[in-house]
Parts: sequence; C-alpha cells; structure tokens
Amino acid sequence: MGMIRCHFFSEVYQTHTDITVTLPEAAEAFDAEMLRGKRVLYPVIYVLHGGAEESTMWMRMSRIEEYSKRFGFMSVSINGMSSAYSDMAHGYKIFTFLTDELPKFVEGVFPASPRREDRYIAGFSMGGQGALKAALRCPEKYAAAMPLCGARDIVPLFQKWESMENGPDLTAVRDALGDISKLRGSPHDLVHLARQAAQRPGYKPRLLVACALNDYAAELTEQYHQMLTEIGLEHTYYQAPGIHDYYFVDHALLWALENWLQLDKPQGKES
Repeated sequence: MGMIRCHFFSEVYQTHTDITVTLPEAAEAFDAEMLRGKRVLYPVIYVLHGGAEESTMWMRMSRIEEYSKRFGFMSVSINGMSSAYSDMAHGYKIFTFLTDELPKFVEGVFPASPRREDRYIAGFSMGGQGALKAALRCPEKYAAAMPLCGARDIVPLFQKWESMENGPDLTAVRDALGDISKLRGSPHDLVHLARQAAQRPGYKPRLLVACALNDYAAELTEQYHQMLTEIGLEHTYYQAPGIHDYYFVDHALLWALENWLQLDKPQGKES
C-alpha cells in the first residue's frame, strides 16, 4: 500500500493545492494472471475532514490506509479548510472543486475508476455535512455517501449561536455560508436538500448516517434520521458507543466496509 501527497494547479481555485491519496497494492489484492495486459482501476472513497483540519487527518487519525489495502480501494482527501465544503461566500469554490474538478483530475492521473458505481464520499463532522451535501446535490456522481457525525440541521444551530450574547465566533461560518439568516432553503441547508432529493425522480445515492452514542450532536443526528424517515429518503442509521472523534469514525468506516458499502472489485482495463 502507499500514501501519496500530490500538489497541482487548480483551475477552479486559480492557485496550487494538494490532495492526499492512498493506494492499495494491486499484486496482493488480485491474481497477477488476471491483471496481465490490463490496468487496474480502483473504486475511490473521497474522505472529507472536519472543521479546522486538513487533508492528512483521515490518514493520521484512522486506519484508512490499512483498509485501502485490505478492501482494494483508493482514498482521496482534500484541504477543505473551514469551508463547510461550500462555494464560499468569501473564499474558494470548494464545492465545485470537490464535485467537478477533483474527480476529473484523480481519474486522469491515478488508477481510479470513472464509473459512478465506484465513486463514494464520506466525511467526519463538517466533512460529513460536505459528503451529504455532495451526494444530495450531485446524485449522479456518487454511489453512496457516509456522513459520520455530521448529518444534522445546521440552520437552527447557527441561528441559536448567533443570537447568544457571548456565543461562539461565527466569522468562519459567515465566510463560508454567507448570511446566517438566509440559510434555510439555500444550497447549504441539509434539510432542504434532503426534501428535494426525496421528491426528485431518478437515482439516489445510498446513505449511511452514523453517529456515536455520546456525540455532542447525537440528538441533532437522531432528529435528522427521523426527518429522512418521514420524507421517505432511504438510508441506513448506524449508532455505536463513542464520542465525536476519529476513533468512532474508524470503527464506523470498518463496519461500513464489512457490512454495508459493498465495494465492487477493481476493474481491469485493457492498456
């Protein structure tokens, strides 16, 4: 297995950026005779970090590099800053980069399958919101999404914080999402996006909504799960002991890989 730090110029950002990629070892994953004369194309899981983190967090804080080898997939992580993976009101177009430019680059440079059936997205905390947002807004691009400790209605939460006399500093939230009073019904509103997805005909990605039992936002995640059930948007709800950290994320990811995700075997492509 291997981990690669890749730097390149982004047309969306109009500056250089970096991604972190894990690769399994093809020779160990599949019979060499099957691969002779072919290029292996791997399923890809795009993994999104939480707020105030960066692109190596999943690799440093979970066993995703080991799982990449064991289950035969690539993982790709970007530096999402504190953007909520949005096209920021004041900043970079993170969402456009994530859902449009990034897959094209990854599939052009690395042995990544271009099939939607082989493209997945997961995230922790803010990254879970980003993964859910990407899947609900771009259902044609992802086979499944795994928001881990991140599926919740952010609108009343931010509005509550904004109204508090000594509440948290929301400068980063406003830079990312704009006017907090206008979030409901916007492209950042995960409840609005879920309702749109439930009513939209056609393909819907599989969803795994996961949250630790002692997560600080466990009640909000439970409410989001109930909302998804009420509107008829099919999903799997996973809970296990733990708190809001990568230890829970690691165990949730392993459970998903073993029981839920159903990764296809890497595809052989004639070279």
